[in-house]
Amino acid sequence: QMETALRNPEGITPELLGEGKVYQTGLKRPGHVLSYDNMWAEKPGWYVAERQADGSWSAPVLVKNDMCCAMSHDGKTWYYQIETVPGNNDIVFVTRKSDGSWGEPGSVGEAVNSPEEEDNPHITRDGQALYWTSKRPGGFGGGDLWFSMRQPDGKWGLAQNMGPNVNTKDGEDQIWVSVDGKRAYFNR
Repeated sequence: QMETALRNPEGITPELLGEGKVYQTGLKRPGHVLSYDNMWAEKPGWYVAERQADGSWSAPVLVKNDMCCAMSHDGKTWYYQIETVPGNNDIVFVTRKSDGSWGEPGSVGEAVNSPEEEDNPHITRDGQALYWTSKRPGGFGGGDLWFSMRQPDGKWGLAQNMGPNVNTKDGEDQIWVSVDGKRAYFNR
């Protein structure tokens, strides 16, 4: 059984001690990539770490500088946001091929993506509703939570604002819908 302890020798970032080893965390962690000018934040993107022969994990490596994402529950489709122009994100998806590799990114379409910023997608368990945050016109202020329903042809239907019971003049973001579809968890 691994015994762990945190120590903070320099007063900035802690180290995790376990199995007689010191694991760097935070700013000193191998693979850490600073976010623009913010020394406290990780650069948003997709990281990969690999299991080593001794059972430990390698240092994470930034493989793609795209941002927040959501995996479908069947593990076959990955939705994520990309910066299309500075300050504007769109939601795209990739689908897993039969050989396990991933296809090329495709847009979720103009019903979801607007000239404004779209980010932090979430796909419901049944894959029939896509939720995200947007600052598009028609909202209540800040970033609002929006959703779209999958149409019979597989495309996404017209974006719908979640309304004034959810959205406020402040910003709402990072929505997650429960498996049964009856509860939504989000940041405000």
